[in-house]
Amino acid sequence: MAGPASAGRSLSWGVVSPSEIYAVGDSASTNRAFYRFDGTSWREVGRLTFTTGASRVWADPRGGAAYVSPMFQGGTPRVEMVTPTSASVLSYSPQLRDVAMPTTSSAFVVGANFFLARWNGARWNIDAPPAGTRTTRTLNGVWASDPANVWAIGQFSTIVRWDGVRWNVTSDSIRPIAFPSDNYNAVWGTGGSTWIVGDASIVRCTTPTVCATVPQPGGGALYGVWGTSTANVYAVGAAGRILHFDGSSWTSMNSPTRARVSRISGSGANDVWAAGDTVVLHFDGSAWKSVTSSIADGIIYRFYQSPTGVFPTALWAASAREVYYGGWYGTIFRGGGPNWGENPFAFQGHAGALGIAGPPGGCALAVADPSRVDTNGSPILLRGVGPTGCLGAPMTAPASWP
Repeated sequence: MAGPASAGRSLSWGVVSPSEIYAVGDSASTNRAFYRFDGTSWREVGRLTFTTGASRVWADPRGGAAYVSPMFQGGTPRVEMVTPTSASVLSYSPQLRDVAMPTTSSAFVVGANFFLARWNGARWNIDAPPAGTRTTRTLNGVWASDPANVWAIGQFSTIVRWDGVRWNVTSDSIRPIAFPSDNYNAVWGTGGSTWIVGDASIVRCTTPTVCATVPQPGGGALYGVWGTSTANVYAVGAAGRILHFDGSSWTSMNSPTRARVSRISGSGANDVWAAGDTVVLHFDGSAWKSVTSSIADGIIYRFYQSPTGVFPTALWAASAREVYYGGWYGTIFRGGGPNWGENPFAFQGHAGALGIAGPPGGCALAVADPSRVDTNGSPILLRGVGPTGCLGAPMTAPASWP
């Protein structure tokens, strides 16, 4: 018998009987396609934007449906159902990477498989990737100045921007700013400039469509970027690398560590924090110093680095005395100057906290990913962070998954 149209796809099968066979097609760049054979011919019954290289299919021996568990990097928990007429997602725990919260009633979360989620103060909405993009791309970072100016970046030179209505592509592997395969790790902006740092380059965008690489001293991957103004921007990265932009050019700063540094945040020019591979750093406006803390002895474990450069670390400074660090196994610490408090106030379980963000003077959201620590970990949580927990009311889940 002739099989389903499978050019460029790998196929997984589930058989109920000779007259009821299900197939799931997948590839590295094509949306998932679901097929059914009725004993005479094959028919496509639906597609989903989630993509992966292979799947496990279990056909219900009673007939009428098959269930699919995609085999994705890191063990993403997901269950799909295909019937004679449709394909749908029953459950999904996405691999989250970062969060931005420009106001108390808006938030944006990004992750693997081009995951784009928006919170409007009442519920979460999942957006489809822009047309023509490869949905296997992982988005590593997101930054927003307001609900209508949101930048998300990731693998293969991917840069997309939300304008309040839709996501638009600024760069990708087909239309790259510089290197088609650069891995962008973090994004931050102010005063009309958006800064993006990656494994190979620093990119500055001055409009939603005008971006260019800028010279940088030395070499090595950069994982975090943050600043206070157009003339005061910092970037951190591999081997303790710390750079500073003064409005004209990037220069290297003296670093107290050779460890990898992946996150940076602050409350002002004289209060900047950075965290990384067994280290916590602080800049007082004059010099960077290592912060003595038992966190480095047992909480900030040596990072597990995935092929996409993801580290289980999150950092957000609400003020000089209110700094939140999230790391291994979902523990979130609240500390800050003059001494780090080392007081764990939230614990999720088997998950790596990867992002914390909040609006000025407001509560924050933290996102965590169990696959970074334990593929059998607890489900993803999007939760409030603050002195009193914040966001006391449960957050409504998305109506549907991609």
